[in-house]
Amino acid sequence: MTKKTIDYDAFRREFDEEPIEFKIGGISYDMAPSLPATIAIDVLALQNQDEDADVPLELLETVGAACFGPDVWKELLTVNKVPMTEIPDLVQAMISAYVPEDDDEDPPTAST
Repeated sequence: MTKKTIDYDAFRREFDEEPIEFKIGGISYDMAPSLPATIAIDVLALQNQDEDADVPLELLETVGAACFGPDVWKELLTVNKVPMTEIPDLVQAMISAYVPEDDDEDPPTAST
């Protein structure tokens, strides 16, 4: 009897993506090509909460570090003097880079 193996690493290599360019303060930073699943799950959970709920600072920090790496995230905030009040908007802009763009075309409809 032979053992069946699923090589998910090989599957991932087939879809090796380029980083996403994020520009702030005239400087371009490379973001991870895809959002880690754990971050996506946290973001989805947050979206299901009350709209007026505050976003935990820890989540914003985690998203930033996941997108850029912790050292680049800290540099981005420091070099560009990003105030605390802008961090939620900054993180939202970053997350939007991972959301597929809506197709502007209307979906096909059945003929009558």
